[in-house]
Amino acid sequence: MPFLSNDVDRVKALAEAKDGHGNLKNPPVQPAPIASIADQRAKGKGTSKGKEPLVAPDVEERIKPTPELCYADYFAGRDDLRVGGVIDRQGTVERKFYEWNNDPRSGQFWKIMNDDRARNTAVTWLKRNVPNKGRSSLGQSCVETTMDLYCFDSEQSISQRDHKDVVMPLLGAYLHIKADGTIVAHKPTKEAGMTHCVPAKFDWSRVGADGIYTPRSVDLNSAFGKYLDLFMADLEVRQLLQEAVGSSLLPTAFEKGFMLTGGGSNGKSTLLHLLRTLHPRNFALSLDKLDSEFSMGNLPGMTLALSTESAPFIGIKAEQRIKALISRDPIAVREPFKPEITVVPRCSVWFACNKPIRFVDRTYGLTSKIVTIPFLGFKSRTSDSVILDYHRTITDSETEMSQLLDWALEGAARLRRQGNRFSELPEAAKAVSESHRLETDPLYAYFMEVDLRIETHAESSKAEIYADYVSSMHTSENRPVCNSEFWKAVGDHVMKAEGVKLRERQPGGGARHAKRLSRMVNVSIHGVKSDPFDWDKTALRHSAPERLDPPDIVF
Repeated sequence: MPFLSNDVDRVKALAEAKDGHGNLKNPPVQPAPIASIADQRAKGKGTSKGKEPLVAPDVEERIKPTPELCYADYFAGRDDLRVGGVIDRQGTVERKFYEWNNDPRSGQFWKIMNDDRARNTAVTWLKRNVPNKGRSSLGQSCVETTMDLYCFDSEQSISQRDHKDVVMPLLGAYLHIKADGTIVAHKPTKEAGMTHCVPAKFDWSRVGADGIYTPRSVDLNSAFGKYLDLFMADLEVRQLLQEAVGSSLLPTAFEKGFMLTGGGSNGKSTLLHLLRTLHPRNFALSLDKLDSEFSMGNLPGMTLALSTESAPFIGIKAEQRIKALISRDPIAVREPFKPEITVVPRCSVWFACNKPIRFVDRTYGLTSKIVTIPFLGFKSRTSDSVILDYHRTITDSETEMSQLLDWALEGAARLRRQGNRFSELPEAAKAVSESHRLETDPLYAYFMEVDLRIETHAESSKAEIYADYVSSMHTSENRPVCNSEFWKAVGDHVMKAEGVKLRERQPGGGARHAKRLSRMVNVSIHGVKSDPFDWDKTALRHSAPERLDPPDIVF
């Protein structure tokens, strides 16, 4: 507005600014009302520079699900994706994802998804549905949210198998092995809950009208038959090996690890190649590194664990991990830069060694879980008849693999008929096991050397027997165990060998504070004097602490 010099000019300008109704043609813009301090704080709550507000501005935005929950719904809607779920009665959860593998070349089963595969599935979904937020970090968040939502949901978990229903998954068929050894063939289904597949082609033309499949005998003129004839001439040892291979293909936890022994050039490596062919999901087991934090990181989804280079001594921690692996107890595993998870092993454990392993734990709990299978044949590597990569003549032929499969099926069916128990160890296997124990267990070797045995009409001094043991260990340059461990081993040995408990007594007589005599036990050894004593006439009584002549003690 121009400068107005007097009142007349101001009145004239004001009249020109109004329209015919007396309203201003260009009214001034009213400023926004100033909000209170409380309103300003509420408006700015949850926001900061460069970040989106944590609280959405309207109701619709607040109830809209996050991308993580949308992906979880997508996961639940697919019938080819599952989580591991609860794996035992204690509520242990297997935090792994599975997807249905429907490839005819590798089989039909629930295949475990590694972390990269699970995150790839989530990021691919984000690319299609939320392209402006397709980040790897968000994909990992989707994976973790899905697992947290469905880890206890039985409908989203792979079906937990009935352990009474023994199923062997093959290419194109699931073989149900009944308790009487009958083998019935069925088509693969997701409901069976199988998490592995034996890559051996199944011939449906050999299935009877009732669905029963009968394995064929091995052709002795085939490559596999010649291998067995050369390196497994002992039929009883061959039967033991057949049951061992058959057990590795079954989902049953037999709680047995198999140790292949032999001096070399005797077929052990060929068998390991055949096992790896039957178990594509296998991994090398480094016994000297089992006490490491990341030693079991690749265990999930594996069906075969092989140890081909075994140190002569591995330590007590590694032995306990081996025991848990063979027993298929839940194991805590961890990969570098990843959280720890709990996994139930589903693998069969095999060792191959030229010299026996010296175990610290010689208790029945570990020794009973390891079965020694001796390879007694020999084929010189310098012989003109040696065929390099002999295992390929078997694995590269469908006919030969069919023979191997039928041979393993026969062993599995025999195990089922025997109530999932192995046949009695052959004499050759017992002899090799005894030889290995004498070589690796100095305490057991001492018991055999001095002919330790139970006596019913004689007694010996505990102190003298232990002193003789310590002297023997020093002579053989072995470290003796402490007194308590020694007598515990004596009690275990006589109980296992003769089924009789170790008993001891304190000779009585003398004043209350007189020097006590050495305690006496009902065993005798060569080199230590025994005195007559009738243990059958000695009653086993509970003694009071103040007795001068304590009664017998039974371990």
